[in-house]
Amino acid sequence: MAQTNEDDVKKHFREEQSKHLQQTVGKYKEQGNKLKATVKGNPMLPLKERIENSGQILVQVLLLTQTWNEVMPYIRKIKSLIDGVLARIEPSPAIYCLENSLKAWTPYSCC
Repeated sequence: MAQTNEDDVKKHFREEQSKHLQQTVGKYKEQGNKLKATVKGNPMLPLKERIENSGQILVQVLLLTQTWNEVMPYIRKIKSLIDGVLARIEPSPAIYCLENSLKAWTPYSCC
């Protein structure tokens, strides 16, 4: 059985990372060239896309606002009901014991 040297492993991973990086950079360069050609063929394209994207964002914000307005009355009603329920709950004995033991604990009490 051949032993694998640590330097060989590092070299292998370095080569793989380098190859992957070169492929990624190549893809980005190719995308950049395609984008430049597209914009050169239609100079108004970026402005047109920006306007379309703004319209889509506006529609989504309006839908979110509508949802918010539909849901908030129920949340406010539930909150008022929960506050009354939570005020009546007594702490459990385990929490009470834990709280008292933590009050008595100091960093030097175990030494």
